[in-house]
Amino acid sequence: MYKPVTTEVLPEQLEEHRAVKAWRQIQSDRFEPKNVQILKLKKKTAVYRLTGDGANGSAVIAKRCRATTAVVERLVYEQLLARLPMPALCCY
Repeated sequence: MYKPVTTEVLPEQLEEHRAVKAWRQIQSDRFEPKNVQILKLKKKTAVYRLTGDGANGSAVIAKRCRATTAVVERLVYEQLLARLPMPALCCY
């Protein structure tokens, strides 16, 4: 029976976490995350919440997935959800 990966050890220094490093590559402003929460963790995907960095201290959601999946999700956020008359998440 297959058992997905469900644990991850967070580094002592949150700046060393891969999600924090990825966000720093996208955003040029340096930030110090208050917390990294693991929302989803599987073999090929992971979703993290970086607290304390977004606009007005809001959280940033970081996702690791296959490139083909990311392309489709980005299209959904930029082409479909952006046209709806309601608040939507930003995709970086």
